[in-house]
Amino acid sequence: MKSLKELNHFAKPYKILSFSFEMSAADELIRTYSSKLATSYSILTSSETKITEDYYNKIVETSKIVENDIIYYVETSGNREQIKATVEYFNNKFPEHQLIITFDHSLLAEYLDELSEVDLINRISRLALFFKKQYGAMVIILGQLNAEIEKVDRIVNVDLQYPKKSDIHGGKSIYMACDTVIVIHRPEKLQILQYSRERFPTKDLVAWHFLKGRMTGTEGMFRMKQAFSQGTLIYPYS
Repeated sequence: MKSLKELNHFAKPYKILSFSFEMSAADELIRTYSSKLATSYSILTSSETKITEDYYNKIVETSKIVENDIIYYVETSGNREQIKATVEYFNNKFPEHQLIITFDHSLLAEYLDELSEVDLINRISRLALFFKKQYGAMVIILGQLNAEIEKVDRIVNVDLQYPKKSDIHGGKSIYMACDTVIVIHRPEKLQILQYSRERFPTKDLVAWHFLKGRMTGTEGMFRMKQAFSQGTLIYPYS
């Protein structure tokens, strides 16, 4: 079996094509600044926060780093044929690069001839498989959960608190198409004070549930702590 290092290694340089249908590229960049400067998004966007000259210089230096980034954003939502044409153009423009394609998120693609949200997610999932096979691309699809995890019996019963495959909206097609399926859960948001039979504390908890790991066989959960005031997550949780 290959090691994680081997699985995460690209034989050539890579470029990221981000279909950021939900958030503007400007917001994405501000969040990048937030992480690199260890400060909150709200402070960077506030007109009431006065910054020092030293902090301003740090922002300028950070901008030089971000300027050389390898992420290309597509803000205008399109249907699956338009998305396919965009990826083909991008691949032809950078033939010597490994492609990483992200969708944020699957439900915000435009309809072509799809009959429902589930049908739309199914087509996007199949498109992701096409990109993987045709271009050797790594494809990351961001989705959402349905409302099942918010039901009272799921909240109060420790055996039902963890997310599962059926909690993913349109999850059947995404689950089958993806090599790895991760659900990020914040039980504190559901007023859960102790999480699962292990009674994990939920204060600032961000739980990463690996529901499927086709390449590694890895399933399970690890815990991180939110530090959004610093634009980051902390591991391990403590």
